[in-house]
Amino acid sequence: MTMSATAERIADLHSRLHEDNRVSLSDFARGKAWRKKLASNDFMELQEHGERMAWVISEDGMREVVDYITELETQLERSSIRELFALRAGNENWKTGAELKDSALQYFRDHEDEL
Repeated sequence: MTMSATAERIADLHSRLHEDNRVSLSDFARGKAWRKKLASNDFMELQEHGERMAWVISEDGMREVVDYITELETQLERSSIRELFALRAGNENWKTGAELKDSALQYFRDHEDEL
């Protein structure tokens, strides 16, 4: 699922939360009517005395959330890579092998307090 499709789905679920997606903890413990709400909305909010106690999420809903998080992580990684390339644009002093290893170890030593 694309990020925009997942984001739209999450927005849709969020809007339905304010409709009929809350279940009291006592109703949850006593009955099974809440299962219909979960099946139709993929998640619901458990409340006790008007306070949110927990979220219940269906398997499909969890997949969507995980897909969305994965997409966000992918975007962050791509952004970080673009930033690294932009920072190193025009750099002609590339190191490899032992020279790279020694340079990295020296950097760690020099910046030990920051790491």
